Amino acid sequence: MSNRAVSDVLGYTLILGLMIVSISMVTVMGTGALTDYQDGEQINNAEVAFEILANNIDDHAYDRVEGRATEIRVTDASLSFGTREEFNISVQSSNDEIVVVNDPIIYETEQGSQVVHSNGALFRETERESRMIREPHFRIDENRTMLPQTEMRGSDTRLSIGGSETVHLRTEQRTPRLYQHSSGDLDVEIEIVTKPARADEWERYLDSFDEIDADQDCTSELNEDSTTLTCDLETDEIYVPVTRLSGEFS
Repeated sequence: MSNRAVSDVLGYTLILGLMIVSISMVTVMGTGALTDYQDGEQINNAEVAFEILANNIDDHAYDRVEGRATEIRVTDASLSFGTREEFNISVQSSNDEIVVVNDPIIYETEQGSQVVHSNGALFRETERESRMIREPHFRIDENRTMLPQTEMRGSDTRLSIGGSETVHLRTEQRTPRLYQHSSGDLDVEIEIVTKPARADEWERYLDSFDEIDADQDCTSELNEDSTTLTCDLETDEIYVPVTRLSGEFS
């Protein structure tokens, strides 16, 4: 074979090899982009379902309904009750402490993205980040403060679903409670124990009220796998209605 023929064969072989590598790279990148898109669609759909869930939970609080069932379409994902959180509200002048223990409701995709309902708020989360996408119905001012709380006690059930399935989350109301103080000049402390990224979002939310300056009135303490956020405020009246629920998947 002539030198020119050998050169042509080597050239064609090189071009073919580059084409194969390029096709492989496009395939890999395309698969990754498709996976991200599907994960995003799952989370968007879960967010819509959790908005309905949050409204149904509000119905327990405001309409005093005893039971609700929320349909959640689960596709290659899991539903569970997460690590228990604490919301403690202390009224210093009366030495009264309100302790609310809550099991957050979590939808998690195979890629690790999550939608979370916790104490009236909704979050979109990854392993490292959290964003509050629905705020609770707090009202904080110097005259009257309302801090409605939702205490969810969930079953130990964790549903991991391959494919698609409609799951019902049933919530039943237990005896509600109402705490109130109206003696004026009340020093109130709000303490939240939750995962670190979620604590940052709670701090951002509380800082949105003029009566709380996160730089001056809030402190945070990082524990082994949680953060304790503590914020102080002053008000003349405080009302803390606690909606107590039990939940299970079916």
